[in-house]
Amino acid sequence: MSEVYDGAFRSIINECCQFVLPFINEAFGENYSGNEQIVFYPNEHFIIQNEDADKRRITDTNFTVIGEGKKNYHLECESSPYSDNMLLRIFEYDTQIALDNSKVTEDAITVSLPHTAILYLRSSRKTPKKLKISIEVPGGKHISYYVPVVRMKSYTIEQIFEKKLYMLIPFYIFNFEKELPACEKNEEKLKILESKFKQISDRLIELRDKGEITALEYNTIASLSKDVINQIAKKYKSVSKGVGNIMRGPMIITEGMKIYDEGMQKGEINGILKHQIETAKNMIFDGVSDDLIIKYSGISPEKLEELKAEMAKS
Repeated sequence: MSEVYDGAFRSIINECCQFVLPFINEAFGENYSGNEQIVFYPNEHFIIQNEDADKRRITDTNFTVIGEGKKNYHLECESSPYSDNMLLRIFEYDTQIALDNSKVTEDAITVSLPHTAILYLRSSRKTPKKLKISIEVPGGKHISYYVPVVRMKSYTIEQIFEKKLYMLIPFYIFNFEKELPACEKNEEKLKILESKFKQISDRLIELRDKGEITALEYNTIASLSKDVINQIAKKYKSVSKGVGNIMRGPMIITEGMKIYDEGMQKGEINGILKHQIETAKNMIFDGVSDDLIIKYSGISPEKLEELKAEMAKS
């Protein structure tokens, strides 16, 4: 189940890069303008442990933002309720990212921990607003840093659009998870829920028509929203059909998208195909099914088989 949500989170970041910086601004209190460069890195990291030297961890996303300065970021999306294990996982991820980017000289190593934040799709009063990681170094000194927690349920439709947190839209259905059984049985309640998502769909179409988001970005949000709705409401056919179809919306194909698709097939768009291949590799390592790998990475079934054969040899 969680692989659908993780896949949707990675997909919207991979395919809608301009949505990342507003989320970073919200989570860390940054003030990025949107003109900064984002450089993504592979999400696979090896965790060195005595009992399992080849243990792998797949982070949701790991990248550097380059503007007036340069900062490394690490984002995670979590659909399970909060537990202490998340702190351990985050520290594992952060240290491995720091080691991957370390600078080694003849007698010294310098490591830089990334700025990390977690998006909790489900939260309660027990879910902290931030996590604290403390490190005791030789000499009795302590170093601490905080991991901001972004809770999906904290955001209304108005706040999402006001702050341009469009990457949260596919997960907005989580805010109504407890209401789904009642919506399935009560047509009036279902209509109220549908009206909320009709408002989101209409505003997305308006943004697309004004050129504030691209047709590809609109289609990605709509498609991923329906995927998440279908997963979370799979027991509730009326909800899945009613709300899901609203969010799917009218898909449009522009000339630019045709060129994009042709370029993807030929590998002619620099960086994009490579990034999708990295996403596919990470999902293969993570044991995700072929159907979901194809769906969320965008590679063809033939390319997937090629990747699996290459990875089996290495």
